[in-house]
Amino acid sequence: MHVLWEADVAVFKAHITTGPSDKVLDLFWIYDNKKELPENHRVLQICDLVRDCVGQPDAECSINPAPPDSCAEDSTSTILKRCACKDAKPAASLRKIMSHRKSSNSVQSDMSSWQGSQSEEYGGLEDVQVTIDNSTTSAYSLINIVCRDRKGLVYDVMRTVKDIHIRVAYGKVHVRQDYMCEADLFVQEVDGQQITDQEAQEELIERVKQAAALPVVISIKDVYDETCTELLVLANLDSGARGRPRVTYDVTAALNAMQLCVFMADVYIESPVGETEQRPQEMHRFLVHCIDGCRLGSSQEKRSMYECVHASLAGTELVSTPFPAQPSQLAKPKEQPAPSQKSVARQFRHWKW
Repeated sequence: MHVLWEADVAVFKAHITTGPSDKVLDLFWIYDNKKELPENHRVLQICDLVRDCVGQPDAECSINPAPPDSCAEDSTSTILKRCACKDAKPAASLRKIMSHRKSSNSVQSDMSSWQGSQSEEYGGLEDVQVTIDNSTTSAYSLINIVCRDRKGLVYDVMRTVKDIHIRVAYGKVHVRQDYMCEADLFVQEVDGQQITDQEAQEELIERVKQAAALPVVISIKDVYDETCTELLVLANLDSGARGRPRVTYDVTAALNAMQLCVFMADVYIESPVGETEQRPQEMHRFLVHCIDGCRLGSSQEKRSMYECVHASLAGTELVSTPFPAQPSQLAKPKEQPAPSQKSVARQFRHWKW
């Protein structure tokens, strides 16, 4: 994924499969931002970059037009047209959202309904403080955000306010020695006015809190008659139909650190069903099993995987704590024994946030 990004290629969809002979088949639905595909020189350039990345000069790599049926829009997946940041347009302004909310007698935001179950299970919103002040200046509303520093914090907050057409005129971000981040954003509505409506302020505060605390949704469950474990990561697209950067890379890095194997992976875009304020989401789906081929059996192991993936996405560090290594039945002779399944789960339970 990183090599394709460096080659100025956008990935709309991916399907990764591991065969029984340890062969891997990776399919990527791509769009060339340089608009040079399917020219032969561009195909050779991208394929050479991919071969150099995997370290296999003889690896089979080809680029062909995608079959029409694989790109067809249906009820579960779609391919959206991306655009430059300057051409991106928000789906609706904050004022329109509140007007629609009042007319439909709905008081729950799309972000709350989308991430409610995860927030209740894992928490995190209590660590985020967001206030709006209209007395500092007569031209702008001041949004003050105090939360724990992490990777992608500014991106998630700015994407959230841009998606509802809130203009940011000036911003100041400061990270304290205790790893707490404090940000001040001077913002206006689309018509250049302060945000004075009380309900609109509450909606904006809720959205910023969700963006700062829970930028992605992570769900874990057993599938296929409980033979393997499914890891699903959902991230909102921005107003230009671009997904959150480095999600696939961060997730696979976390799984590799836990010595978990990925049997199959998919990346695709899912559009909401019916009339809703919710934006399309980028879905990252991984079928995971332990090194011995078994699923993650206990809830403690699933939670450990959640914490590891969440920490990798947030860019937090692991606090190393020694634990007794236990030999594995699959360990090769004359090599250091691999830690058992429970030991791996115990190793990644404590993270420094």
